[in-house]
Amino acid sequence: LPGDRVRRGGRGAAPSPATHVTGGMVTVPAGHCWLEGDNPSNSTDSRSYGVVPLALVEGRAVWRVWPMGEAKRLRRSELTA
Repeated sequence: LPGDRVRRGGRGAAPSPATHVTGGMVTVPAGHCWLEGDNPSNSTDSRSYGVVPLALVEGRAVWRVWPMGEAKRLRRSELTA
């Protein structure tokens, strides 16, 4: 979410055309989010193209599944942090 700092990339990550960095920390700007797939070696996501405008996101998270010890259904109040 906006203001979050995420570690971009990892082994074999190509530079992102949107962020121009390989690895390192990226701060998510206001009005954007960071999206990652569950299979790093076969996901085209923010690690490839950078931050995503929130206006392009359709849908919402309803479950937290990782870490497994914290898996739970999310309440609406947790979705609007």
